[in-house]
Amino acid sequence: NSSSGLTEAKLKELTEGDIYNAIQLLDLSATEEENEDQKDETGRLTNALNRHRIKSGGPRHIQQIASILGHLRALDLIPKKVSHFTKLRSPEFLAKEKINEDGLNTKTTIIEMGAGRGMLGLVCASAAAYSWGNTMVSENQQKPELAHKELDIEPALNIDPPKVELVLVERAGTRAKAETKIRTAIKVAISDAKNESSNHFCSVTRDQYIKNQRHRECLALDRVAVTRIKCDLAHVDMYAALPFVVSSAGSLSKSDHSENDAAQKQKRKTMVVAKHLCGAGTDLALKSLRDLASAGAIDGCVMATCCHGLCSWKEYVGRDRLRSLFCGKVGGLSSFGENDFNMLRRWTSASVLDGDAKQPNRQKSADLKNGNDPSDGNEEHNNDSVEIIGRGPTIFEVAEELGLKCGGRGIGRACQRLIDHGRCHYMEKQLFKRHNQKEFKVTLSHYVDASVTPQNALIAASRIK
Repeated sequence: NSSSGLTEAKLKELTEGDIYNAIQLLDLSATEEENEDQKDETGRLTNALNRHRIKSGGPRHIQQIASILGHLRALDLIPKKVSHFTKLRSPEFLAKEKINEDGLNTKTTIIEMGAGRGMLGLVCASAAAYSWGNTMVSENQQKPELAHKELDIEPALNIDPPKVELVLVERAGTRAKAETKIRTAIKVAISDAKNESSNHFCSVTRDQYIKNQRHRECLALDRVAVTRIKCDLAHVDMYAALPFVVSSAGSLSKSDHSENDAAQKQKRKTMVVAKHLCGAGTDLALKSLRDLASAGAIDGCVMATCCHGLCSWKEYVGRDRLRSLFCGKVGGLSSFGENDFNMLRRWTSASVLDGDAKQPNRQKSADLKNGNDPSDGNEEHNNDSVEIIGRGPTIFEVAEELGLKCGGRGIGRACQRLIDHGRCHYMEKQLFKRHNQKEFKVTLSHYVDASVTPQNALIAASRIK
């Protein structure tokens, strides 16, 4: 339609690259891997994962996890990364970051939907615990001139922040779970504590404190309290399962409270994460959050979508948005329903095929579609049920018939983004839309390069400040 700014001729000239670059690349993994030791080529987060023997799925998955963690920091859902190898935060820095006494005592809850073993949630929660720990130093201990003087540190008050609460939602049990790593870390921490002075106050220098924290690198697994909810996303009642989250947000649900009163009463920050949440799983997860969102209990959400070919019209949350697009001035259709959506989701699979091959290598496309490299030993997905050929015209035939320069892969990528756009619209206009709370900003970006995983779209939402 000419009113949309793109004529039919211009649409035909769009390349696959034009469609891919319609949303920007925001890979924030590099800052999580920064290493103070220039001689050590292994990233800081990778070193920490190796030391704790955490099975992350290989370098590609570490990069994805690191970028998601970076997005949580960029949205101010967890503190910015601070290095113990340089200096503790100065009062000026704390003021700039708006970290005050109330902020240091904020309870943090991270919910991972479709968690599996829970490695994403484990890394994000332990990284948040580590970062909060770096802020728990009293003001008189942050001055540079005290670097080599003895400091009175009371661990119970000045160093230890509240534990970060990790909630894992997964319908099935699994081995090598996050809980096992946390229990091991706690045992190590208890053993270390027994070897320290039994005095309530211990006399150390600032440099000694920094050195003592070095073994944690960037993860504080012993500062994470984990809860696993074994339930299908289609049936889980998150409002009933997490009463402590709802009660903390109770003051925000009353419109007659002033903003300052709400800020003082709010002592918890709750965020939702997911990585490669398959097909309709993303929609089910968003639906399960409705009551929590209505209570004002969610501060942010970061989800990496996956397997668009396994979405379903029944569960899809963006139906109203797609109807308005396809039946409005842009699309010009008289109707848009389940059959149309099924063709749309089926065509998304073409984005993971090599070239314009009309007969896909099913095993290879299933691995790539799920963001899996067989050599990585990843167990997040085991699913090749997307049917690309056999029901109506293939996407390559459509591209050829219409003379589209982007080809089948370009249309497949566009279909993926349309489905994700509907989800973004639902989150912004319905899920997080409440008359008595600040509006949410929802963005869609590539969180890693397509060479890391072709399923590289990330939906991020947080309150507008």
